[in-house]
Amino acid sequence: LWSYGIPGYYYWPNDKIGVWRWASRGPTADGRQKPDVVSTSSALLFGLTPAELPYTIAIGGGTSFSCPQGAGVAALLNAYIEQQGLSYGPMHIKEAIIEGATPIPGTIPLEVGAGYINATAALEILKANVEEWTVEPHRRCYTKFGSLWYPPIDILRLRRGKVTIEDITLYPGEYVYFNILVSRYVDGIKLTISNVEFAPPEEQNPVFGDAYSVYMSSSERGGVDAYLIGYPDAPQWFVGDAVLLVTSDVDFQPGVVRIVLEGDFSNYQPVHIGEFTIEVTEVLSVGFHKSVFISNPGIPIEEAMVEVYEGNIVTYCGTIKEGESDTYTFTIPDEEGFAYVILSWYRDWAHWATSDLDLYVENPDGTMNYDGATYASPEIAMLLAGPGEYTLTVNGYQVYFGKREWYWLRIIYIANPTPLWASSVFSINYFKFVRTPECGVAITWIHDTFFDHWYIGSFAKVKKLW
Repeated sequence: LWSYGIPGYYYWPNDKIGVWRWASRGPTADGRQKPDVVSTSSALLFGLTPAELPYTIAIGGGTSFSCPQGAGVAALLNAYIEQQGLSYGPMHIKEAIIEGATPIPGTIPLEVGAGYINATAALEILKANVEEWTVEPHRRCYTKFGSLWYPPIDILRLRRGKVTIEDITLYPGEYVYFNILVSRYVDGIKLTISNVEFAPPEEQNPVFGDAYSVYMSSSERGGVDAYLIGYPDAPQWFVGDAVLLVTSDVDFQPGVVRIVLEGDFSNYQPVHIGEFTIEVTEVLSVGFHKSVFISNPGIPIEEAMVEVYEGNIVTYCGTIKEGESDTYTFTIPDEEGFAYVILSWYRDWAHWATSDLDLYVENPDGTMNYDGATYASPEIAMLLAGPGEYTLTVNGYQVYFGKREWYWLRIIYIANPTPLWASSVFSINYFKFVRTPECGVAITWIHDTFFDHWYIGSFAKVKKLW
């Protein structure tokens, strides 16, 4: 910043210790506390090698800087143990570092663990304690029934898909966390931040002003970098009220979604949020004899409609072990035809341990589509390469405990993007029954009136039964 004529103290005007926005938070994938402690990782001076001259020092940050500090403290404690001829081991060193950490005001254990690493306090702890320390077993975060994932964090309770939190204060460099539990039937998540109050302009950061950021991560755990809103390396800053919308035309990733509000590090004053509202749309539909039955456990929907397309829905089920593969073929006969392919399985992100299955698609021309080979659950791919035979491979990339993983592969085929029939626009409270003169693939569309955005709520196969 100095090189641009902006003194660095405008960037970080606070003298308190904070948690950098890209630092990983807990809990671990199996629900244990994370981290144990934190150490310095941002804006650190370090020396350069002669090959990098004419500069001799630079500024850096990240785990590459915080880990050596922790390792250095452990090495110092180990040196004391050896010097004194003590029979202490690695667990004693770890416990001394954790118990000697300095708590950080304005943080929670899932951000900083026991606090900021303190070598002097850790040494005093090591001197004062006896050799035998007991290790507390970590609390289970999943049930015996199907190993459902219940992490040791607070989950907001939604009523009809909605919850409102009032009077939130975002202090500079601090965070407020919200967690919601979602199913694979979720279609959209909308965040409304209203009645935002900032300090008078003359009391804000004179260069940047004051601002806040919003992040929302998917239910993927274990360090997977999956953000639905915002990104720590490139945050979105807001200077007033805001409305944000995330939609999914196919199955959502079930599990715990984390939403974070951040008072920017450069802020001079706190930011006050009067109301923060989370709304979830969740539509399910089932096809009957020339009709579609729609249920809505989420927020009431003001505007929706049903369109019926020429096409079909095909579902395959199976089980697979780690390292195995199952292969299916699907033929698209129509020039304008395309298909959604959805690979779902039982041990998804709503369970622990989570299996990882992948979906590989070989197109009719022999090229490969790896869109379905990610950490997501379910995996999604599109068949868009034109008419011909597609080869779909389900791969058991990682299946825990040597077990077999149940999966289902759903192919939603649309023969022509022009609908055969469209309903009028209607609202959905709890249920809706729609009659259709055509058979095929029925798509329930949801309209977000604020953004004037239509997105897919659900698919259903409509047949003529008699």
